[in-house]
Amino acid sequence: MKNEIIVVSGGIGSGKSTFIKAINELSEVKVDFFSFDDFTKELFKRSDVQDFLMIMFGTTDQSKISDMVFKHEALLQSLNEFLFQFVEEKFLELVNTKHHHPLVIEFPMFFEVKEISDAIKFARDKFKVVLITADDSVRINRVKNRNNFTEEKIKNIMAAQMSQEKKVVLADYVIDTSNQETKQLAEQLMKNKFKKVFFSAQMV
Repeated sequence: MKNEIIVVSGGIGSGKSTFIKAINELSEVKVDFFSFDDFTKELFKRSDVQDFLMIMFGTTDQSKISDMVFKHEALLQSLNEFLFQFVEEKFLELVNTKHHHPLVIEFPMFFEVKEISDAIKFARDKFKVVLITADDSVRINRVKNRNNFTEEKIKNIMAAQMSQEKKVVLADYVIDTSNQETKQLAEQLMKNKFKKVFFSAQMV
């Protein structure tokens, strides 16, 4: 199916971006990609969103807001409730639009948004979900090296996200990147579960 939609989700430091990069490199067909991290960054530039942020946090600086919300659960909940309406709308637009190529959606907070969205639950048969996981120690080291965050901040972010254990039972496929090269894992999944999506007819 050329219009296959695959959601790639997982907690901070799990290996989502590396997994998606591998799909892009390995696929024999054109693949479209959409990132909700990029979408959120653009949201923060909207005037109505900035007005909300100034009222709620006294700043529109994402780094400063991040430091605040991951220390205070109530602030995180308020921010999520406000942003999720835009995220839900965009996600439903993506899954309800006809695509000419496979679409891979990087959606870190998919499970958290899905928990409060009846519309996304109703559309669940329109896409597959790949959950990327890794041991907590691996994730912490990755984020330390990548973002130069303190271990305390990383643990606060991890604690604010739905646990990997809860996500595992909700995903269609689970990829653990703790001990194996992510590119190899991506190739295995692509050939075993999505061969008709990513490879030419000669390989099927």
